[in-house]
Amino acid sequence: MTLERPDPATVFDEVTSWKVRSRSDCHVEYQCELLSYSGNGACDCPDFTMRFAKLLGQGITPEQALERKLVDNRPGYRRSDALRCWHLVNAFTEFEHHLITVFTNVKKKTGFEARD
Repeated sequence: MTLERPDPATVFDEVTSWKVRSRSDCHVEYQCELLSYSGNGACDCPDFTMRFAKLLGQGITPEQALERKLVDNRPGYRRSDALRCWHLVNAFTEFEHHLITVFTNVKKKTGFEARD
């Protein structure tokens, strides 16, 4: 059995704004804003809107939501992803890949090496 990586998120407007294709309908894309809710991010999909937006609007953190059992700790997700939909998790993953690429290019251009 081979696992295929879903279509990655694509930068929409700026590096913190991504469009992510729906898993159930390839013709639908959702908008993910990574800086919303103090860096938790927000998505315009029904899952985020119905499950997570209200908690985040009340100032509840992912850690608090897990401790209070307001959400389940989903297998394969980081604890910091507790209040993120699938689209946000993918947008953050692509954002992280983008940052690594940028840092790698800066390192090549400047010769900068991180020191311990």
